[in-house]
Amino acid sequence: MPIAPSSTLWESPSTLIFVGLVDYRDPRCATTIDYLFSRAKYPDRVRIGIAQQRHTEDDHFHCINDYCNHQKDRHQCLRRSQLKMIEFTHLLARGPNYARYIVESLLTNEDFYLSLDAHMDVVDEWDVKLLHEWRQTGNEFAIISTQPPDVSVLVDRDYHNAGIVPHLCQWEVDD
Repeated sequence: MPIAPSSTLWESPSTLIFVGLVDYRDPRCATTIDYLFSRAKYPDRVRIGIAQQRHTEDDHFHCINDYCNHQKDRHQCLRRSQLKMIEFTHLLARGPNYARYIVESLLTNEDFYLSLDAHMDVVDEWDVKLLHEWRQTGNEFAIISTQPPDVSVLVDRDYHNAGIVPHLCQWEVDD
């Protein structure tokens, strides 16, 4: 029998959500950071940790610098204190699971954890909706997981409004 959530922590606007972003040579990382903050109902609660794997000579993008440079006041990067990053050369990359392991080292005292790739989009008020969905599981230890659609599908904002979620209809566990 699942253990029902015993607190109302999920309801509080001050509940912290850590978002672990995995970036492998992806110039869209700064846009994803912007979406996470601008579309959260309570952006002060969002903390973002990034594992950026890039070719230091060939890749002319940098997640945090690009995010800050696209703001109105480049000298005062809004929400900079809510960002942490570990950057390493793509030559040391060992796949997305290794990068997720690396980004978890940036996790501190946050209450919830969301793992994303650096080219994701989110719906408006994603933070509130995600915690509400977690609460609906009735399980203190619930893990919510899905395989996101191809990023080209996300261009159509009606996709979000339709409430469409991809389903993984087949799975197998090997002994």
